[in-house]
Amino acid sequence: MQGITIRDMVESGRYLAVDLQHVLDLFGERVIQSRWTASEVWATGKETGEAERELDELADGQTFISGEQLSRIARNLVQIIDGEFRAFEQGSASPWIVIRAVDSSFYEVFSPEPEVLTRVRGAFHHVTDCDHVA
Repeated sequence: MQGITIRDMVESGRYLAVDLQHVLDLFGERVIQSRWTASEVWATGKETGEAERELDELADGQTFISGEQLSRIARNLVQIIDGEFRAFEQGSASPWIVIRAVDSSFYEVFSPEPEVLTRVRGAFHHVTDCDHVA
């Protein structure tokens, strides 16, 4: 599966300027209609840490999360340090998109659909091609 790496940084160059919610927002209703899995997630939540705890409970790689639930959680996180998120459309056993947060340093996005990668590539500035490694 082909993919891209996103390394957009804030102006100071000290922090990543992209987060999970930025990528989710690119696909609107398709994200909401999809079933998601999350795995190997390490994140920090806002104030009470409720979103962080909720995601931690769901991030076993086996439990399906609605797109609406994932988007709500993502909006309430400060940072996803590591994690993988896979989206499945109704009736499909293969994900249409895989999003990986890697060490607070970059995001990787993979898809079997070239138009998905084209949309992501157009939304960010520092993007390079990469291959999916299972």
